[in-house]
Amino acid sequence: MQKTEQKTEQQAGLGMSFCEEEGRITVFRKTLEALEWPSHYRFLYNRKMKQIAVQACGAEESGAHRVGKPDESNSGEIKCMALVRMIYGDSGWDKKMSYRLIGRAFPQQRLVSFKITDAMQIENGRVLTEM
Repeated sequence: MQKTEQKTEQQAGLGMSFCEEEGRITVFRKTLEALEWPSHYRFLYNRKMKQIAVQACGAEESGAHRVGKPDESNSGEIKCMALVRMIYGDSGWDKKMSYRLIGRAFPQQRLVSFKITDAMQIENGRVLTEM
């Protein structure tokens, strides 16, 4: 397997999803693993660049969310209606649909970055369309 194929394969699991109806953001297990299962993480949102990132941080840092212990759930889930609504509004996403983003890890910054413009519509965990 070539290096680029390996990278793409690894990135396939670096994900997060959004559901506007429930105000839910799900950070996939592989994303948390790429951050080395931090005790806390935060979201960094860049409206101009149309990117969102998940970054490992300390409990005292602004916007910190606690990470549960690794288990069979395979993800970290939070409810953050304000952030979800902001992203849906800025992106023009259909509020009745859920969306998945695939990320890219930046180990030195302890973050995984996602391009909002690369969102895929999902239903019951299955990809419907790529934007």
